[in-house]
Amino acid sequence: MSKCHAVIFVVRVAILLAGCSEHPAPVAEPVAAREESAHQVLRVKEDLARGRRWELGWGAAYAYDVASGQLIRRVPLPGASFSGARETCLPDMLLSRSGALIVSSNAQPALWRISPAHFEVERFDIAVDSDKVKDFGFSGLAWGADEKALYGVSAVMGTLWRIDLDSAAASKIALSSRAPGACAEVR
Repeated sequence: MSKCHAVIFVVRVAILLAGCSEHPAPVAEPVAAREESAHQVLRVKEDLARGRRWELGWGAAYAYDVASGQLIRRVPLPGASFSGARETCLPDMLLSRSGALIVSSNAQPALWRISPAHFEVERFDIAVDSDKVKDFGFSGLAWGADEKALYGVSAVMGTLWRIDLDSAAASKIALSSRAPGACAEVR
């Protein structure tokens, strides 16, 4: 596979994960057992291996027990900044094989990792190698091979980034044109 085809494949995977792997936000009444019903649900991810349902709200992630619907934990995201402007895409969430939840900001190059065991939060202020004076975040996330790299799509700029969490650095991947449809989620 040529380098060009590999990049196109990664962009398509990131776009699909940004829009198609999500469960739509609930439209019906929330689960009666919820202790926190006031938050607006931006994204939902299910971790069936651990029996959890993660919901992303403004500034916090909520872990629920899938079987009972009970809130397990509200996890604040320190310094979270999300954009709710109509023309912007929502932030994204991604689960690792270990059950850690990665949350992106759609307004700044920042990520949060929530540990699955104790719900500890680690914030990553991502140093970008270009476009440093532009305001953008990541609206779509996808894992690279073996979860050693993370790919982020910035719908605002139509760019693709390779993110290394160990160094908290992101490298812009050159594309021949803007990444189209980098936010196809249901609002």
